[in-house]
Amino acid sequence: MALEFSLAYLAPVLAFLFVITLIYALLAKTKVLGENTSINFLISFVIAMIFLITPLARTYTLKVTPWLAVFLVCLFLFVLILTFVHSNFNLIKSKGFSAALIIMLLAVFVISGINVFGYLVNRYLGVVGISVADVKDTVLQPTVLGVLVLFVIGAILSWFLSKK
Repeated sequence: MALEFSLAYLAPVLAFLFVITLIYALLAKTKVLGENTSINFLISFVIAMIFLITPLARTYTLKVTPWLAVFLVCLFLFVLILTFVHSNFNLIKSKGFSAALIIMLLAVFVISGINVFGYLVNRYLGVVGISVADVKDTVLQPTVLGVLVLFVIGAILSWFLSKK
């Protein structure tokens, strides 16, 4: 019996390593939890374990990662071409360029999210069409209403804690 090796076997491990590295880098860079590296590693390890255990989160990570890599390569080539043409970085530092980058990144994440979680939304909205009654029924479901209440509480708390 031949031993077959495929990268598909490594996909959960690679997703785990990607998430733990990304979360640790964000925590270390922003210093949200201080400069204690063990706390930063522990938090990033717990979040990565959640991604490893939850299949939908792992699938979402595996869908986003290649598109993010393609986006970064295209962005690098675009910036390289712009610097050859203009020979300065004033266009790249503009607010419009930053807004366009953010919009493109959000599009990558939203399209991947629809691809992964679309069937969950279709279960509540229906496949045929969306009417006002369907949206009302969806928003008034206990789980969706609970998420909306948590978002409102989080927004109020972040506004309250961030104001000086």
